[in-house]
Amino acid sequence: MFGHLHLQHARPVFRSAHAATRGSAAGLSAVLAVVLTVVLTVVLTLVAHGPAKAQADTLGPQLATPLRAVQALLAAGNAQDAMATIRDIERKVPDRSLYETYLLERLKAAAAVALSDDASAVAALEASLKTGKASVEERRTVLAQLAGLGLKTKDLEAAGRWARAHLEAGGQEDSARATIVRAALAKGDCQSVVEQLAVLVPAAEQRGERPPEAQLRASAACHAKLGQDLGYFRDLQRLVKYYPSKAYWADLIARLQRLPDFADRLLLDSFRLMLHVGAMEDADDFTGAAQLAMRAGLPAHALRFLKAGFEAGVLGKEGTGGASQRQLLARVQAEADADAAQVLPLSRQAEGARDARQKLVAGRAAWSHGRHDLAIALIEQAMALGLNREADEAGLHLALAMAASGRREDARKVLAGLPERDGLADLARLWMIALR
Repeated sequence: MFGHLHLQHARPVFRSAHAATRGSAAGLSAVLAVVLTVVLTVVLTLVAHGPAKAQADTLGPQLATPLRAVQALLAAGNAQDAMATIRDIERKVPDRSLYETYLLERLKAAAAVALSDDASAVAALEASLKTGKASVEERRTVLAQLAGLGLKTKDLEAAGRWARAHLEAGGQEDSARATIVRAALAKGDCQSVVEQLAVLVPAAEQRGERPPEAQLRASAACHAKLGQDLGYFRDLQRLVKYYPSKAYWADLIARLQRLPDFADRLLLDSFRLMLHVGAMEDADDFTGAAQLAMRAGLPAHALRFLKAGFEAGVLGKEGTGGASQRQLLARVQAEADADAAQVLPLSRQAEGARDARQKLVAGRAAWSHGRHDLAIALIEQAMALGLNREADEAGLHLALAMAASGRREDARKVLAGLPERDGLADLARLWMIALR
């Protein structure tokens, strides 16, 4: 009578992960100048005072004065003369200790960056690491610099390699992980993408920040490519939470309906959510949801789905089943009107009864017709008496009636307490997002 039930099969929002985090790793290159300034300060301190960690690492008299000259030139912003002085030192003092070479290469890198000579900066930083004289902290700093230069020069493979080395050396910067993500995306390494974003995204949430949308999209795209449906589903949850859109919601609810443990009896509730967030678009969605509501004995809810379809211009079109849809609307309207007349008599009968099922049916009828306070009272009474297999849905409907009556905080508490079975808790979490 009401046509075939249609489950939403939204096309995935994410077809490719390529370039999804194009802007997400910009932090590492943006911070490069600041890092180099800090490094320059450290190096010049060593030039002036020498290190305290090892007596063998000392600066010879042939280098002390010229390196102080380099210090003064860099501090004055005269990188050109600083680089010329460094080249002169290299010619005049070829027999340098490893420590002296380390200092000289670090200063050369700072001068090269100031001159926008990125290739020379990379070579100098690599040479400084080869001396083996960098402390653990200094090594992490140099590796971060190299990763930043890799981004700046668009050498993503090198940037990713240096960023990973930085993490392996004990670094914890989010920018390094973001660089690895960007490099991994460039070569289609989705496993590395999801591994790094599994750290980055929760870290942002723990700081009370919204994870960047580009990172969430990249994670979703890679989970889809890897065939990790649950990971894709969790990414979509975050996207609708932080960056809600009809497309994200439609894809997410379609995925929810197709979860292996999602119970058919919750389909109608998933369509209610779809309607609530404005993600219902197809004619079959509106009519299929109405069919489910009629089977549940809730013609008022069926009418709500159909009216929404007509108001959206999806139903009632000539040549696309419009005539039969208008007939359907008229029949459902008549049943809803008849049902409305029975709400109060059924409620009065249920209030004096000790039958939990009777109270639940009356409560749902009251809810469907917008009598939310009455619905809340009846459903709570039914749950207190004890319900068997319908207890889970009763809790969900109680929460939705509370939300409709303006008691959103109470609704969230009820939703948070629903059990982890049959996809109910997943649906409840989505309702909690939608009711924010």
